[in-house]
Amino acid sequence: MCIGGFLLTRLQLGLTVRSAQSGRSQYPITGISKTAFASYAAEDRPRVLDRIAAIRIATGLDVFMDCLSLDPSQQWQARLEEEISRRDVFMLFWSKWAAKSPWVEWEWRRALRQKELKGIQVHPLESWPKSPLPQELAPLHLGDPVMAVREAAIRGARVDT
Repeated sequence: MCIGGFLLTRLQLGLTVRSAQSGRSQYPITGISKTAFASYAAEDRPRVLDRIAAIRIATGLDVFMDCLSLDPSQQWQARLEEEISRRDVFMLFWSKWAAKSPWVEWEWRRALRQKELKGIQVHPLESWPKSPLPQELAPLHLGDPVMAVREAAIRGARVDT
């Protein structure tokens, strides 16, 4: 509900998909994710921070991001493992740098073990197929036309719509 352009409340609906044959719930959808873990390569941090800021403003999503969420002297590896496990969704910001990062790999492998593919959300930072996903994540779609348009704009190429 909005009054004078200010959002006062959001309506969230639950949805359950049932099998026509059994009537049993096969895919319970309980609403919008409330928490997320952001995995990214250090070289991509400025772009990821921009995206996380936009996501937080638009959705109110509580995103764990190491540079924002860890405290000095904290045992960071144990905390990352805990946060990957307890967060609703694992947001994998994928790029050529992420593909080379041993820590990004460590994070997505833990997320895959704990959440399976359904708990991983890929956010490409460059056009496909520059950095294909690892074989284990290959069933997830990576292509994003916005990234192709972005790269064309950076190169100064004209993009016709």
